[in-house]
Amino acid sequence: MSSLVKFTPLCGARSEEPLCYLLEIDEACILLDCGWDENFDIVSLRKLIKIAPTLDAILLTHCDLAHLGALPYIVRNCNVKAKIYATIPVQKMGQLTMYDIVESRMAKEDFKQFTLADIDMAWDNFVVLRYQQSCSLSGKAEGITISPLNAGHMIGGALWKITKESEEIVYAVDYNHAQDRHLDGTVLVDLPRPNILITDAYTALDKNVLGGKKAREQRLAEYVLSARRQNGNVLIPVDSTGRVLELLIVLDELWQQSPHMQGVTLAFLSPESRSIIDMAMSQTEWLSKHVNQRFIQSRHNVFHLEHVHRCCSREELARLPYPQVVLASGLDLETSSFSLDLFAEWATDSKNLVLLTQKARPGSRARQFQDLLGKGHPLPPDLMLQMHRRVPLEGRELREHEEQERLKALEARRQLEEEAEEAEEEEEAAVEAESEPKEGEEAGKKASTPRGGKGGDWGGTTPNKRHKKGRGGESRFLMFPHHEEIYSFDEYGEVMDTSIYLKEDQQEEVQGFVEETITYSGTSTSESRPVAHQPHAAVIPTKSLTYTIRTQLNCGIAFLDYGGRSDSSSVHTILEHLKPAKVIVVHGSEQATEELQNFCIRKVTEPENTFAPPVGEAVMASSDTNIYKIKLDKALAQGLQFVRVGGYDVAYIDATITCPDENSLDNSSTLPVGQNKDKQMPTLVPRQQEDVSFLALLLFFPLLLPLDSSFSPFSSPSFSPSCSPPSLPPCAPPQAPPPPSCSSASSLSPLSNPLTTLLLLTAPAGGREKTVCLHRRCQAQ
Repeated sequence: MSSLVKFTPLCGARSEEPLCYLLEIDEACILLDCGWDENFDIVSLRKLIKIAPTLDAILLTHCDLAHLGALPYIVRNCNVKAKIYATIPVQKMGQLTMYDIVESRMAKEDFKQFTLADIDMAWDNFVVLRYQQSCSLSGKAEGITISPLNAGHMIGGALWKITKESEEIVYAVDYNHAQDRHLDGTVLVDLPRPNILITDAYTALDKNVLGGKKAREQRLAEYVLSARRQNGNVLIPVDSTGRVLELLIVLDELWQQSPHMQGVTLAFLSPESRSIIDMAMSQTEWLSKHVNQRFIQSRHNVFHLEHVHRCCSREELARLPYPQVVLASGLDLETSSFSLDLFAEWATDSKNLVLLTQKARPGSRARQFQDLLGKGHPLPPDLMLQMHRRVPLEGRELREHEEQERLKALEARRQLEEEAEEAEEEEEAAVEAESEPKEGEEAGKKASTPRGGKGGDWGGTTPNKRHKKGRGGESRFLMFPHHEEIYSFDEYGEVMDTSIYLKEDQQEEVQGFVEETITYSGTSTSESRPVAHQPHAAVIPTKSLTYTIRTQLNCGIAFLDYGGRSDSSSVHTILEHLKPAKVIVVHGSEQATEELQNFCIRKVTEPENTFAPPVGEAVMASSDTNIYKIKLDKALAQGLQFVRVGGYDVAYIDATITCPDENSLDNSSTLPVGQNKDKQMPTLVPRQQEDVSFLALLLFFPLLLPLDSSFSPFSSPSFSPSCSPPSLPPCAPPQAPPPPSCSSASSLSPLSNPLTTLLLLTAPAGGREKTVCLHRRCQAQ
């Protein structure tokens, strides 16, 4: 039985904007990706914000900003209760991606869209899955099964197979069929034919590089060696957790094999560079088969990068010798990032090279360079760069800041005192409620009280009193000071202090060996001080300044595609092989979208089954041409007798359809796909003896036809609209075994008539009204 399927692009349709799409299956709302770009413009999320509270599940494909960047914002501001489904690397690496962005922005400017705490709160809602692991959704999405499959673009990247009954939907964006150094190709080519394929046109106009992977790696080595011969630096803007891993592996191997690279520093510059590589080393099972096999045989981890220096700040990078090859976070060369800082510093030297390896977002500075290089146009001689930096507060601004902080501290203290008083009042009320004697106990106490009117203590005092006078003369329990240790945990359990296992001489060595060397604009000062004993420095209040500089563009700029996506010819081959019944094209420029749509019409599907909707336009993609909703009456639902046939529970119904106007069944009383007429929904009620139930018999009688039957309900005289229905027992149709006697699916057959309507029911819970679907197939299956 097919379902109502509706697809609506919220962002990233007929454009290269971030990916975000709404998939509705019956009453369930599933969000496919939740991307944002480096501008973090809230206006671009207006459609997502409207539907965010209604979501039942969120499926993520990759760990970069374009696929999950908006998660912290909508979880904090839009009351999102839905679970977020992803693979383990997408969860781990995606969190590091967001950390990297927030730390990069906060170091230079005031970033208020979300905080590190918002990221942690959003990531608490994750449900992690492995490849090909099926997961059944609950709630309004009950009956829907999701399963991630290998996409081959980034570590942990996934295609999503979404199944409900006979409807199978595959969401496949940003996939790669070719094998990388650390990843296998996608499994999309091995899937059976889906009902609906949602795919992207991002690379529909890209041509394959002659020679493939080897030629690309050779060109990368030539670019680096060329800059090395001139004693220049190389800047490679990268994403922080995705395709940068492939580049690190290729460059580290180049350093091992080429003696010319000795003396050249290879560095990965990112606020989370250490955590990113450490996390990649722990995800060996998600890498390619040959990488896993090599690890099993020799215990060699492909991310044990001997020649890569991991730097988290510009100060750490400045300590390393020149020349340098730096992979710096920040793809677009536009917003606050390490790549923009290095570009502004190195762009004036003709010996240096800026090597772009991925498509940047449209309109960014890096994308402008890529477009000019692709068209063969000259680059501009100079550039205006908007920069950000933080400066300490001084004078009146510093005094105002200190006054604000003092008021905030007083307000926080006042709130704590109020909360403490409220807690004391609640505790005292609870104690009084427990100490109030019951009626029987009160009488017993009066009988046992001595003549002095006092209790057991003749002096009128209670010797072992368990409470003392508190604020306002009120009693409270004695509170004793207690220090509770706070333990930290990671994914492996409690974090242990390994220093307790060291000998005394080793402990002294660990505490005293660290020396810091700080470099400021060429002047080096060295201070020997044990970091372990260094007190926490006071936080200096700062403000963000925005300024513009003019710089000459003398350095070389080149583009080498390391995006890790299938090119246009490969996409065409995959689609022709897959042959989906329906195709929905998203995420690509207007020209690329039209090109892929036209190809699908020519080679893959029919024109009416190929869609390329713009943002906000809904597509009805159900497999059946006519689907209607109908309600079961409570009395009728309670009396159904179901028979297990294959994977379905099948029931025979002898009933009449009662429309809201109770007079006729017309187009206004049924619910075509996409219309919301719940108040006008028709209802199935038990048939009275005198009712003419021709329509109900025609709908449900063919379910239990014998295998060799050639019965046609449209040609049988016993089902003529002008005659009354035959007298039938309430539980079985004529000339067919009753449902209880059907022992297996082999005694039943699907209908061969091209104009037959079926109804498959599932047992209602608790006898409540249940919404089902009537399906009319217009072609023989």
